[in-house]
Amino acid sequence: MSACRRSPEAQLQRSLVDHLRWCARSDVWWTHLANGGYRRPIEAAIFKSLGVQPGAPDLLIVRAGQALFIELKAPGRKLSPLQVECHGALRRAGATVETADNIDQALASLRRLGVLR
Repeated sequence: MSACRRSPEAQLQRSLVDHLRWCARSDVWWTHLANGGYRRPIEAAIFKSLGVQPGAPDLLIVRAGQALFIELKAPGRKLSPLQVECHGALRRAGATVETADNIDQALASLRRLGVLR
């Protein structure tokens, strides 16, 4: 089985990151929040003590002083309860949070938010 079939979310994220590299406005900064994936218990405890928040979206984008978050899901996949809780907290703090399960949806969100040229 190919890596793309095993991890459609990672494939979607790589595609979106490529678009950001080539098409993001010059006043945009972005990064991947590397929260996901399995961690050994000691490593998980260290990350938690350093402030890692469960359910954080995949990408943080900053434009014009506004925090924008993008959560990428495989088609048909839903947010976990921790993601729903985290996204709600981010919105209450004034951030914008978008969820996309395909590249067209993700790019439409970034265009609407003024991230892309």
